[in-house]
Amino acid sequence: MSMTTNTQTPSGGIVNHAVGHIVTDAVAAAAATFYPGFLPRKIHFVNLTDRITDDWFENMAEDSLAAAIKGITAKLDADAGVTATDYEALWGSPAATITGLKAAIAGLTAKLDAGAGVTDTDYAALWGNPGANVVALKAAIAGITAKLDADAGVTDTDYASIWNAAASITSSLHSVVAGDKTLELTNGIYVDTNPNSATYGSFTLTATTMVASKKFYWEAIG
Repeated sequence: MSMTTNTQTPSGGIVNHAVGHIVTDAVAAAAATFYPGFLPRKIHFVNLTDRITDDWFENMAEDSLAAAIKGITAKLDADAGVTATDYEALWGSPAATITGLKAAIAGLTAKLDAGAGVTDTDYAALWGNPGANVVALKAAIAGITAKLDADAGVTDTDYASIWNAAASITSSLHSVVAGDKTLELTNGIYVDTNPNSATYGSFTLTATTMVASKKFYWEAIG
């Protein structure tokens, strides 16, 4: 077994640490954004009232996107309607970074435009240059998979249902009192990692997470 991704930041241990607590009133729940004052590498969010937790780790979203690209390219290699069988070899192991994912999407869409067996030739024009953030990258993957499903030359029509990483912009591990765990459903944590954003370093909880009349605690480590 080889580790396609194996990183640690920072190498010297904890740099920033913040803790917060929240009490919500009885008004209907709404999404909420918090500003720890630094870019978190880990967030632990606890609904103490209901004993529910959400945990987010640095690169959760990027790793999910890299896995989606690998899955799409492997599926293209095996697709009966697509002639080329080197999609995965060329673009299936992107670096789990914004830059690496953008490069893989650009290469994949260019290859689809030129690929024998693929009918449409506007993949790159539509989805080949996404913005440098997780939301834009997920939207690009959603566009590519939907387009593949509708492409007359591509045999399989389940690219989107299997590899649509844009189902949610949230990324976290959601755990409830009984021990059940889910990923990226209606609950979740979205961290703004775009250094050009006015809300850089903030994290947002969904309305489903921020339930009314509850007590919450959070910890952010950067």
